[in-house]
Amino acid sequence: MIRLECRVALLPHWYRVSNHKGSYGTEPAVGKAVKESGVSRQDLFITTKLWNNSFHPDDVEPAIDASLKDLGLDYLDLYLMHWPSSFARGDTLIPKDSNGKIQRGDADFVDVSFILINLASS
Repeated sequence: MIRLECRVALLPHWYRVSNHKGSYGTEPAVGKAVKESGVSRQDLFITTKLWNNSFHPDDVEPAIDASLKDLGLDYLDLYLMHWPSSFARGDTLIPKDSNGKIQRGDADFVDVSFILINLASS
């Protein structure tokens, strides 16, 4: 959390790039910092990431919408897939089976790429 506080403090002065993801839980704080900084939105470059449990085609757009809402923004400058490997769908950030192994999803990262391209065009 100290790093986030440093980012918030430096934003009005020179720190103009924000790179995070929703599963870090920092999007609301970053959004608040942007709003309170007095720095014009167009002077910032904000990146966030699609977490691996949201790679299913039906989950991508709602995940983007959730990030935008948490950040309090109308747009992102860059939206990335966190890793090119999907987890099982659901609210659990790192779903595991009864043996503690990560439950993989069946969504293909290439399909997710095309979804992101189509959303960026709309």
